[in-house]
Amino acid sequence: MSVLAFLAFAGLSLNLAMAQEVFRVGKPYAGSVGYAFLELGVEQGIFARHGLQVEVTTFAGGAKMAQAMSAGLLEAGMESGLFMSSTAKGASFKAVAAAMTGTEYAAIVKADSRIRSIADLKGTTWAAPFVASASGWLPKKLALQQGWDQDSVKIQTGAPGGSAIALLKTGQIDALAIDAALAQTLAEAGNVRILTAFGEYVPDFFQYMIFATDKVQRERPEQLKAFLAAFFETIEFARTHKAETVDSLARTTGLPAGNIEKTYATTIAKMSETGQFPEAALEATAEAFVVLDVLKEKPDMAALFTDAYLPSR
Repeated sequence: MSVLAFLAFAGLSLNLAMAQEVFRVGKPYAGSVGYAFLELGVEQGIFARHGLQVEVTTFAGGAKMAQAMSAGLLEAGMESGLFMSSTAKGASFKAVAAAMTGTEYAAIVKADSRIRSIADLKGTTWAAPFVASASGWLPKKLALQQGWDQDSVKIQTGAPGGSAIALLKTGQIDALAIDAALAQTLAEAGNVRILTAFGEYVPDFFQYMIFATDKVQRERPEQLKAFLAAFFETIEFARTHKAETVDSLARTTGLPAGNIEKTYATTIAKMSETGQFPEAALEATAEAFVVLDVLKEKPDMAALFTDAYLPSR
């Protein structure tokens, strides 16, 4: 390469680097597979091709991430649809895409637990980081679908990921709702047993949503559109590149690749291609707010999300 050609190439590379906009995204946990698609997009250069330098930060739960978003430390974040309750209470962010409709969570119990069937879950205690979380809602919804009173299962809050698992192992709670791949890993270690998958009982649930701050919607709408376009391009990549996807998700979550592979097909099937918000899932989310006593009445769900930044299909 000639000196002139090298300088031209170096200048082009510098200009491309300078053109990339830093876009900060949060996720509440490291061990959930759905959040790890963010890192997959970064590793594959998909966000970069859309002019974004995406920086992913993991927080100790959704509440910490919400604080960071409200403080202007993030442009966007991923959480379950129940996170929309924060918007209903006045938080300065809104749902901008539904990343997964349905759930890839499983119910686990201690390996030597007396609980052997769904019926045995009546009267049990579960743990969750906070009430309006997937771990808090899924057991309640399961109870309602069984025709039980919602109080037939108790939720002990204030227990994120690792703390909740410790509570289960020591017998301080009876059951726990967690990511299916993590459930597989714990079951293989012999400490817990998978009782059931929640997917067939709770089909209308926003397992993963993308939220954007009011500020980025107002001041950087084109970058937000580029981020969402790149995210769904990442999901499309994952559908057609299983080996690369499994390897990336395993490294990001710290879970065995074999267990990621076991849940790959059902996870990919539930990941959205468009980011749209199904009406049935919106109604189920509104119901959850009231059942969990997060809100006194169902909110106007249309005020809690927008599809204005989704890519055209």
